[in-house]
Amino acid sequence: MSYSQQLIIDRTASRACVALLVSDEVCELKVEPVGEASVVGNVYRGKVIRVIEGMQAAFVDIGLEQPGFLHRRHIASNVKNQNIEQLLHPGQSVIVQVTQAPRGLGENRKGAALSTDINLASRSLVYLPLDNSGRVIVSKSLREHAEADYIKSELEQLGENANLSGAVIARGAAVVNRAELSSELNWLAERWNTALSNQERAPQLLLPELGFSESFLRDNWPEQCSRIGVVYAQDLEPIAQFVEKFAPSKAAILQPLDDRETSIISATIAAALESASARSIALSNGGELVIDYTEAMTVVDVNTAAAVTGENIYHQTNLLAAKELARQLRLRSIGGIIIVDFIDCDQAERQELVETLQGYLSNDPAHTTMGANSKLGLIEITRARRGPSLHEILQRQCPSCDGRGRLKVVED
Repeated sequence: MSYSQQLIIDRTASRACVALLVSDEVCELKVEPVGEASVVGNVYRGKVIRVIEGMQAAFVDIGLEQPGFLHRRHIASNVKNQNIEQLLHPGQSVIVQVTQAPRGLGENRKGAALSTDINLASRSLVYLPLDNSGRVIVSKSLREHAEADYIKSELEQLGENANLSGAVIARGAAVVNRAELSSELNWLAERWNTALSNQERAPQLLLPELGFSESFLRDNWPEQCSRIGVVYAQDLEPIAQFVEKFAPSKAAILQPLDDRETSIISATIAAALESASARSIALSNGGELVIDYTEAMTVVDVNTAAAVTGENIYHQTNLLAAKELARQLRLRSIGGIIIVDFIDCDQAERQELVETLQGYLSNDPAHTTMGANSKLGLIEITRARRGPSLHEILQRQCPSCDGRGRLKVVED
């Protein structure tokens, strides 16, 4: 049986994986190596080890290999225009949340990015326990929804009844039932109370993020999916509990895969992982896309390679590359600045190329923007980071060349 969209939860001895398949093609992958659970979303009681006035930032020990980085703009304070040295000092304990995982390879690896603006998310709500305003905020994605005013008023009443001091953000229209809103809000408050009860020392993990598969489902709920397939039986129970709690109407689409489906889909995912790890991606006409990573940006080059047949080979290769580029950005979870060097073409073809690429990028759930063409004909793209890229997860820096990809030919 073929599914237009399906979410597959898979694992091997070395990694866990969630794959979104559209028409049997993998278009998004989230991977977590065994023993390397993501720290994004974790809440810690940390200890300030250094305050740097010139950077308006502090380094905070949260118990990881490297201290986390906390900038002044990510420190909640009721007093404006305070410098960081007025708020933090070495040895001070502070509750922080990881907003960005440690990044980079080898000597260039950077510690986790931190914030004191704690937020705890469920499927439809975000609870800000340290925001004493008691506000209820409706997210942009929900403001045009017919039930937006109803949800806001219900949450205001529920917050008063529960005596919640923090703010609540309604971020999705999936839950409009009062009982379901109350259940989610109480669950979030219980999580925060659990975190507060665990404060004993610093550094210390106060509240871990949800599991790999559950957090993906929470943040990327597949409304259009006709199936959530689970490869291994031991993964089924925690996922079923999550679905039952936050989306009971979707319980019927949660299914274990049989042996035949497992072998086919696992091979499809393995091929997608191989593609996402390759430097060069072949296009259907023989052209290729070459992706390189630098400290500041991702650089993409398009060339004809083995493309020698057909009309207007250059333009055809550019259009095929635009489609594959949009797929690879999502598949590899590439964020930040992306510079693309397409094959030179005339103004009319360039306009068609830009419009084609914009069309493909519009389907990306991550916020993506395209800048104007540079004078050199380069196309600039920015894409919001949604965690570490597959490049950072699946690859390690070469110890022989320190990641440069070059060896000295002549020794002194």
